[in-house]
Amino acid sequence: MKNLAENELLIKLNQLYLDTQSSIVDNENWKINFNSYSKTIDNILIKHHSFLYNELQTLNKYIVKIKNIYGANHKELVCLSEKYQILKLELIEHALKEESEVFPTIKVFESNPALINKTKLKTMMAELKNEHDITCNHLMEMRKMTNDYLLTETCMTYQLTFKRLKSLENGILQHIHLENQMLFRSIENQLKKDS
Repeated sequence: MKNLAENELLIKLNQLYLDTQSSIVDNENWKINFNSYSKTIDNILIKHHSFLYNELQTLNKYIVKIKNIYGANHKELVCLSEKYQILKLELIEHALKEESEVFPTIKVFESNPALINKTKLKTMMAELKNEHDITCNHLMEMRKMTNDYLLTETCMTYQLTFKRLKSLENGILQHIHLENQMLFRSIENQLKKDS
């Protein structure tokens, strides 16, 4: 009886998580005013960074748990755990850099472009794009080592972990697209016009 209740609870929690996640990254319903860098940045902070901080910590517990339980028979879980630790640390460092350095610079640039060193701003955005490329490489490696997150166990925690990893990947890729292709590209276009 206890196992049935736990399984039902996990299924309900999983569905609640997926429903919440889809509402966080649903770009169809998320209208961003690209005429305002500040509003775009605020949306990134609210929609992506807050989700990222929470999910990276929560998912870490699941990854460690399935590695500890199944790692002896599934060596890819040991590799996955190691790669995830690298990804997690780099993403947190990246987000903190955006919040403390890059985004404030962009907001000042938006309100008074004359106050900002344009070359420095271009360099900052180029560095972030490079970090985005590194993140994408980590995600591809994680996907490869898990055979596209193919489930090899029926354990609910194992299934939930892989679903959440796929969801995290999707959210990160949307986040990167939003910054690289929309926010940074818009700023780069403005810099070209202003020069």
